Amino acid sequence: MGALRRCAWIEIARPMCKKQFVCCLYRAQDCPTDSLLEDVNNCVKRIPDEAELTILGDFNIDVAAKKGSSNFFLKRKLFNFADLHSLEQLIKSPTRITESSETTIDLILVNNNHRIVDSGVVQCTISDHSLVYCTLKAGVSRAVPRIIEHRSYKNYDKVVLFTT
Repeated sequence: MGALRRCAWIEIARPMCKKQFVCCLYRAQDCPTDSLLEDVNNCVKRIPDEAELTILGDFNIDVAAKKGSSNFFLKRKLFNFADLHSLEQLIKSPTRITESSETTIDLILVNNNHRIVDSGVVQCTISDHSLVYCTLKAGVSRAVPRIIEHRSYKNYDKVVLFTT
């Protein structure tokens, strides 16, 4: 199964707004990180530079991994990919909590962090993974422009007006 089959892409096009692309992905434990990141990278290259990008999902890469751990090398690869595309990782709390460990493996990467109002983790009881979310500031609809006519009195001279 190819890595692209583990990704779903959505393009959001709103009038008078930048295009937004959202990628939801899942990396299985047996999927090589390089393979997934290469496939996502090839997709991201086709997105216009000015577009907004959000990549979220279960990366199975613990971004809270400490130096020297087996997961730290994968974390560095992910952050190199993020740096390459000016992406910021939003999730800071553990997203998978078991009796023996806490890992931050469900992530949200964005290139429009100036538009992020809120982000976080919601614990749920139906899975050992928590829900991750982010809230984006929506564009404000603009009012229809009004045309106002006025007369300039900058060069008005009352004496000249009545003497001619």
